[in-house]
Amino acid sequence: MLKENLRNVESQIQASCEKSGRQREDVTLIAVSKTKPVELLQEEFRQETAAAAGERETVKKRIQQMLDEGKSMDDVLDEILRFLF
Repeated sequence: MLKENLRNVESQIQASCEKSGRQREDVTLIAVSKTKPVELLQEEFRQETAAAAGERETVKKRIQQMLDEGKSMDDVLDEILRFLF
């Protein structure tokens, strides 16, 4: 449940950043809990951050592969957007 809640908050932060024209990297999420130990929050956040970094690397590699194959930027963007959403 904690992981799902974190994903929901991250989605809300991303949407707010897009709406306001800010970069996600400029926003700091501070986790607070009355019922969960700090160590649990830290571990969940670390795992989520690592997963996101892995997804970024996968997308970057796929973009480079498609460009190397001579695909147009429109084709690249279409495929990446389908992958992300």
